[in-house]
Amino acid sequence: MKTQAISVLILSILCVAALIFSASIWNEKVRNAGGGNEDTQGSLVGDDKPGKKAAAVQMSADDIRKLGASLDEGTLEVILSRAETGEHVQMLIVGSGAITNAAQLFAREIDKTYEELIDITIVTFDMTSTRFVEEELNA
Repeated sequence: MKTQAISVLILSILCVAALIFSASIWNEKVRNAGGGNEDTQGSLVGDDKPGKKAAAVQMSADDIRKLGASLDEGTLEVILSRAETGEHVQMLIVGSGAITNAAQLFAREIDKTYEELIDITIVTFDMTSTRFVEEELNA
């Protein structure tokens, strides 16, 4: 009976320690994902570089269709029409400072995938999305 009580106590201590350890790792990941939290921060990912229009034209319509197979038809048509005319598609990512790192990773992947056909602007605010919408509605 005494051995069972000691085993339960040791297992309880191990469970609490595992919970504390995993919570600290999670909190660190959340802190690192936040990036810089300035009041209002906007950054343009993929500055205009010489030859950008040429890069956009190099992708064939079939390549774009394959890459955009999971996109809705309207979005895919916009990308295709812009590629045909040599224009770039502009995308805006807006959110709290917590999205900065994820948005930059997303922008880099889109840039690599679509060969700079899509220009992405990331704008972050030091507030939650709900608060941002509420302030805009009350303004």
